Amino acid sequence: MFDFGNANEGQQLAISTVDGPVLITAGPGTGKTFTLVQRAIYLIQECGVTPEQILMATFTEKAAKELITRITNELADRGISANIRNMSRT
Repeated sequence: MFDFGNANEGQQLAISTVDGPVLITAGPGTGKTFTLVQRAIYLIQECGVTPEQILMATFTEKAAKELITRITNELADRGISANIRNMSRT
């Protein structure tokens, strides 16, 4: 069973929705990055999606690098081996 951590009900829905794309919009400090990281982990761990099949768009290069760092760390913490450098990002 997937560990959603401290995700609230709305975040859990965004993390676990697999039919089609998901758009996450919210104010500062509401957990958008956390939700995106957990969604990537969910897709990789639970759905067998490869990083190459995942596209995440952010507004800044800094945010994209932060996502990669957090996803890499979370995968390592869960003992999952995946090369997320191949994940599409914009």
